[in-house]
Amino acid sequence: MCDTGGYGVIPVGFTPNTRTVMQIVVSGSPATADAPYDLAALQEAFTPTNPAVDGVFKKGQNPILVGQPAYNAAYDTLFDLVKPYWGFSNIFSTELNFKTVAGDSITIPMQPKAIQDEMGEVFDPEYGRMMGAMGVELPLTNAQNQNFVLQGYIDKPTEIIDMEMEALSPVAADGTQIWKITHNGVDTHPVHFHEFDAQLINRVGWDGFITLPDPTELGWKDTIRVSPLEDTIVAVRANMPKIPFGVPDSIRPLNPSAPIGSTEGFSPTDPYTGLPLATPVTNELYNFKWEYVWHCHILSHEEMDMMRPIQINVSTLLPGTPVLQAGGTAGGTISLRWTDPTPAAAPSTLGNLSNEIGFRIMRRPVNDAGVVIGPWAQIGTALANATTYTDSTTTVAKKYRYRVVA
Repeated sequence: MCDTGGYGVIPVGFTPNTRTVMQIVVSGSPATADAPYDLAALQEAFTPTNPAVDGVFKKGQNPILVGQPAYNAAYDTLFDLVKPYWGFSNIFSTELNFKTVAGDSITIPMQPKAIQDEMGEVFDPEYGRMMGAMGVELPLTNAQNQNFVLQGYIDKPTEIIDMEMEALSPVAADGTQIWKITHNGVDTHPVHFHEFDAQLINRVGWDGFITLPDPTELGWKDTIRVSPLEDTIVAVRANMPKIPFGVPDSIRPLNPSAPIGSTEGFSPTDPYTGLPLATPVTNELYNFKWEYVWHCHILSHEEMDMMRPIQINVSTLLPGTPVLQAGGTAGGTISLRWTDPTPAAAPSTLGNLSNEIGFRIMRRPVNDAGVVIGPWAQIGTALANATTYTDSTTTVAKKYRYRVVA
């Protein structure tokens, strides 16, 4: 046996044994005798029979977005089972009517999405191999017009979400979106959402038959099964993590592997009309804001470009002005100290829209009369929530003016 697995020299003709047997020994004794296992209490925690008691589902996660009868017991309420605010989609729906946990009646237009895989319509443009892709379903499709526009990972985002900071309880125009994913292909795909979860609403076959979520699909999921010849309807809303510092936007070329200005590999079709783009897309620097992705979680499919970027717009405010003090002697070291407008230890800093990403330390020379004789130059940086910096690059008999920019 080895402490890191395996077992030493492998005999000829045998495959490696990477298993490790581990024993955990717990010493000591509990301060009090263990309480007997209470199955009734466990069942009560998951499905409380007392309306005044919140169960594990309600206490353990953010409220669902779309109310449905399957959640009645979890929230001790009665969601509508009949139209209009019943929380389900049919094959012709272009918007979803539903009630929230708080009892509000909401109507949200659907965002049309499309998946197609390994058929004549989807192939690798470079080598001609069959592949899978994601895109946008066009509205009012029929047998005479194109019904979806597929796009590669390098094409500009069509999934753009406004992120909010408060707990999930949807109201109109708060960033909640309803996606109607139309699957035109042949395979079932586990579709994965990065960094935020989705609520499966229902599926509806192209014959109009509505299928409700399985019991194991209720609640928040980061991966949802999307099957062919049916629409899968999900509710999404990104909820900003409350952190004590700011996060920079993701600004990068659309295709980091190609030169700026290249047109190679970009879709020539407008994803919202199905018509040729009047101006071809060229590789350029693009601000993805907070950049995430959604993709098929089958490894070979995500590797074949069955993935699309998600642009999440996060509201921010300008950071407050630091108050700066300096001390020291030119030629030695100058110690800078400033006040952090959003100190890490303050409870109000978590999720503050004006949290700084970091600080830039600027310096410019002045003469004996304090008159500026040179431009501002950046001499260093400091992390968010830092409050000190030491400048050891000064020259004897020189005078300087400093500023710290959040």
